[in-house]
Amino acid sequence: MTSRAIDRKRAVLRAALVLIACGTAAPLRAAAPPDAAPAPSIQDATRGCERRDGLLTTYVDHRGGRVLLELRPDGARHSLGRYLYQAYLRSGLGSAPVGLDRSAMADTQIIAFRRAGSRVVAQLENSAFRAERGTEAERAAVRESFAPSLIWSGSVLAEDGDGRVLVDIAGLLTRDAAGVAEALASAQQGDFRLEAALTYVDAEAVAVFPENLEFEAVQTFSSDRPGP
Repeated sequence: MTSRAIDRKRAVLRAALVLIACGTAAPLRAAAPPDAAPAPSIQDATRGCERRDGLLTTYVDHRGGRVLLELRPDGARHSLGRYLYQAYLRSGLGSAPVGLDRSAMADTQIIAFRRAGSRVVAQLENSAFRAERGTEAERAAVRESFAPSLIWSGSVLAEDGDGRVLVDIAGLLTRDAAGVAEALASAQQGDFRLEAALTYVDAEAVAVFPENLEFEAVQTFSSDRPGP
């Protein structure tokens, strides 16, 4: 009886994410926060972190490799803001036929953050169907007819009395927003998947500006059945 070793292949890419100021949010439905032990203040939870002020206050934990984001209410029920969401590849794969080239961009989308109890969720709005010139009832009907896409949720690490909350956005930054796995499969390169243990946020590459925020993550994709 003979055995053959499985050829395991990895691809390491650097992905970037940009958040840009957007308009006001439409009201979002969410359950009221349940009774729970009070969270620490943002000031207490960010001791030892570098504070950077810009579009959103960002805290960089250099020692722990974390990126913490301060989200604030924007006036709509449970809403913590809407922003333009742009992901692109900071480095390429080095294979022209696959098409995963440096600076290759994913679609620009609108991301909305909202409070849901002791968590914050992020959703991509469905912008393909709108009723911008319709009545409020018509706009509500469109929102309720086409589901948004929930892409991330994180625990509230700290909060202040004015409704501001602090979250660790590692899970949002390391997701395959650029569609790398799908692109590799379409190019018949194998069924690659994101390796969470070998993927991380680059806390030293955070850039904070008045109109936008920029983040980077190093992502590792692996396959037990890579293509040619």
